Amino acid sequence: MMLAFGKYDHHQKNRNGKRANGIYYSSIGLLWKDFGKKYLEALKVKYIDKTFDYIDKELIQYIDAADNMQMEYLENKITPDFIKLANPEWNEYISENEAFLNALKLADEFWNVYIKHAIAEVEAIEIIINKINNSQECYVVFEQDMPYRKAISLCKNYKVHYLIFKSRREGYDIRTINSCKIKDEVVQAKDINTARKLTGIDDLIYVDNNGKLCCTKTLDSAINFTKYNEN
Repeated sequence: MMLAFGKYDHHQKNRNGKRANGIYYSSIGLLWKDFGKKYLEALKVKYIDKTFDYIDKELIQYIDAADNMQMEYLENKITPDFIKLANPEWNEYISENEAFLNALKLADEFWNVYIKHAIAEVEAIEIIINKINNSQECYVVFEQDMPYRKAISLCKNYKVHYLIFKSRREGYDIRTINSCKIKDEVVQAKDINTARKLTGIDDLIYVDNNGKLCCTKTLDSAINFTKYNEN
């Protein structure tokens, strides 16, 4: 057990250091700073530095900010206070030790899910960036759906306007990026049959009302749709 005011305790006068962005470290931030990369190495993570930074930026520092009452850093972010839900309620009779064990189980389950998510997203970002930056077309094709929003903000090839993903449901999803949108005439078509006639894509399945997504049954149709939309 760590003694109060030890290396990983932040309940002291200088709060045990802070990040360059102004967020003070809490115990989890201090532990992650010292042991996070070793932990990821033990998991045999492919992109250790990038995964470490991703988890620190997307999760750890928000726990730190909440623990240090720096609420200004939590705008548009769900505060990670769900663990407090395991504290004893006023009308239940359990000890704080029992409540702590319940909180620990909840935290373990969340952490396992989150680590899996973070590793997968960082790997997806690397795959998407590489394919976009090396593409000679206005589209890139992926044989499975992947998270892409963070990746496109890091890409330098603005020639690519469409990401085509094999859908989890049926066919292929076409997602527009870099301010590109599906033509208004297609988005505003009164029904899918009208949209099919306009585009010449007979197996068009769906067109998003915001002009950022559409679906086709085949990959060839998805590629042809991008060519139609570019003309």
